[in-house]
Amino acid sequence: MRCPSHGLEDWNVISIFFNGIRRQYRDALNNASRNGFTRMEAPEAYELVEKICSEDTEWGSETGIRRRGGLHEIDRVEV
Repeated sequence: MRCPSHGLEDWNVISIFFNGIRRQYRDALNNASRNGFTRMEAPEAYELVEKICSEDTEWGSETGIRRRGGLHEIDRVEV
């Protein structure tokens, strides 16, 4: 498989992802894979990332608070 936007192989996408995340998340992935995340085959690495993201409510947030996207409306304030 290749990244549809850039033509990168899956292992390359995993490598870029892994090297681009915070150390604490790299450590979590390595711990979950018995210190071998970068040695995993791409499908297994993708599966592990998906599993962690779906099960861990704090994954991807420094504060542990999930941020929601969308439009926030506020009342106009007269100064």
